[in-house]
Amino acid sequence: MNEIKIKALKGRIWITAKTRMQAEKRYRLYDVVSHIYLCLLSFLAICLGVFSEYIHQDFPLSEVSIVVSVFIFGASIIVFGFSFGESAVLQRECYLRLQKAEGEDEVEYEKLHNIYCDINSSYPNHSTADYEFFIVERTFWHKKSIEYYSYDGKIVLIDWNWQILLSVIGRSAFFLAIMILPPVTFIAVFMIFRN
Repeated sequence: MNEIKIKALKGRIWITAKTRMQAEKRYRLYDVVSHIYLCLLSFLAICLGVFSEYIHQDFPLSEVSIVVSVFIFGASIIVFGFSFGESAVLQRECYLRLQKAEGEDEVEYEKLHNIYCDINSSYPNHSTADYEFFIVERTFWHKKSIEYYSYDGKIVLIDWNWQILLSVIGRSAFFLAIMILPPVTFIAVFMIFRN
């Protein structure tokens, strides 16, 4: 019975580690995208000043420049506050410790369970989105199964479903919209008011 419980716990540890890997990827993506976005906004602010003579006189250039500058300032503070890079490092440390715990041989259930709980309580949690992205990536895109033992010794199969897939697609579409909509809007307004 103890061996079945250890297999079940190791399955949970494996799933948690894989989900933490997904969380690390998400935070690294947020870190890179936020830095690129802030650089592009700074470039935009510079372009407003440099190419001001090519902009129609009716365009409220000084007001737009102030709004862009304040937006850059606010976004910089928010990005700094979220600490995406630091969060990615913490998720990486967590999954490396989880992998080490999963790989331990001849360990008692109680000890392994305590290690698992200690690791999880030492790091910030991943989101449901990370778990869903892991399921979709592994089962839908890569066509691999996710199996682990339950505590009663049965094999549990985790697979994607339409709710999870639509959730992942919705989150991805929202992320893309947030990234694409402001520059497209600005370019459209700029094209309307150019000479």
